[in-house]
Amino acid sequence: MTSRNRHAVRNTSRHPLILATISALALNGLVMTSQAASEVPGYDTLRRHVYVGVGVGASDLEPDTGNVPGTEVTESGDTGMQLTIGMDINRLFSVEGHVSDLGAATVGSSSDINNGSISYSVLGASALMHAGGARDRFKRRGVSPYLRAGLGVLQNDADESVRYRQKNGTHLMLGLGLQAAHRSGFAARGEVISFEGDATYMQLGLVYRFGATDKRHHQPIAATEHDDSNSTATTTTAAGTVQAPRTLATVAPVAAVVIADSDHDGVVDAEDQCPGTDTMLMVDEAGCALYVGTIEVVNFHSNSDTLTIEATSILDEVVTVLNRYPNASIEIAAHTDSIGEASYNQQLSERRSAAVREYLVKNGIRPEALTTVAWGEKRPIANNMYAPGRAKNRRVELTQRRGE
Repeated sequence: MTSRNRHAVRNTSRHPLILATISALALNGLVMTSQAASEVPGYDTLRRHVYVGVGVGASDLEPDTGNVPGTEVTESGDTGMQLTIGMDINRLFSVEGHVSDLGAATVGSSSDINNGSISYSVLGASALMHAGGARDRFKRRGVSPYLRAGLGVLQNDADESVRYRQKNGTHLMLGLGLQAAHRSGFAARGEVISFEGDATYMQLGLVYRFGATDKRHHQPIAATEHDDSNSTATTTTAAGTVQAPRTLATVAPVAAVVIADSDHDGVVDAEDQCPGTDTMLMVDEAGCALYVGTIEVVNFHSNSDTLTIEATSILDEVVTVLNRYPNASIEIAAHTDSIGEASYNQQLSERRSAAVREYLVKNGIRPEALTTVAWGEKRPIANNMYAPGRAKNRRVELTQRRGE
């Protein structure tokens, strides 16, 4: 064997039929879920967004050297990078395309200083399944875990000292990650991805979701009117004083420019994503109603009227939005689960609505704009027999309408 070919290794990706079947089932489930989902667009609900991302991290590469006596992987770790483009399909799923440079593994003999290397790059597509409350929110803001499954095409390259053979370049990708997103569109990610046993990649990344910018209501330009009255001018000459009509320049009126806003919500029809919104409802920059219904994350622990850290974070964003609508009036409705006496739960819901009101007032919202109502255990939205249902029932609903 020459020095050019002394390190012979195999790079393998196994079970292509199984991988294709699993991927087909996953994509079929994605399509069915997308067809079944019927999100009602609003201030704090997820919409379809295209996003891009970049990540850097560490890779662990393990080409198969088992059939080559005297050859082993002498250095498996390297630095990798991944570029991503994706789209949020619905509250459960996103789809992504990505290209990854995972670095290179060094192969040879531990006693040989002239070891060679094999580089790894991947072109792939995958589906992400999101969990947690943040998956429902605008641009998935908040912290949420996700699972990744997809297919990739592996490309290897080697230096002159390595002879290798690739089997089944198409392989399964599986991953687990955590995302922390802001409603501005930026999100941080940390995840681990396994490329069918040959490579494992751990990365930290940054994602940006594109979305609507501020929409401003354009006011009509008023028509210009001109006075055409029969004024006269007086001219004095040697022959006497002569009265003559004054000639006024005629200026054509400027036509009124009217931009259609059929539902009168302040967002023009061409940019309104929620046409027909009730004229009494406040809307966001996309023309969709704000806070109509439950803000899901404003929940309480059992037998408690203390706001959680996550709840105060959400209320801070509520304050930011409400400051844009100084004439808004808001109803704060509090609810409990059915554990305990009904009279006690009624008092507990009163304390919860008061806690939310107090927090909003402390952060600059006008007290006269806030009204509270307590329903106790009378209006559950989930089954109180089970803990997850009771957790949903321990909630506060904020409903907002434009003030007079």
